[in-house]
Amino acid sequence: GRDDLAGTVDYAELARLVLSVSGELECRTVEALVGRIGRAALLRFPELLSLRVRVAKIHPPFEAIVEATEVEAVFRR
Repeated sequence: GRDDLAGTVDYAELARLVLSVSGELECRTVEALVGRIGRAALLRFPELLSLRVRVAKIHPPFEAIVEATEVEAVFRR
């Protein structure tokens, strides 16, 4: 890969976007949160051609012996 910051996304800004989106509206499903994050990131960062968003819910609220549930989606322009 190229070692050029000009061609990358500001990951601190991306983290702030994720925190903002996840704190704005309550999501009843992890799938909804993944969708909101993906759409917001594509709007905010026009240089992104695609991105993969993965959200894990630690200790999901159902009776199963799992540490987490996870949803992942790929977003493309």
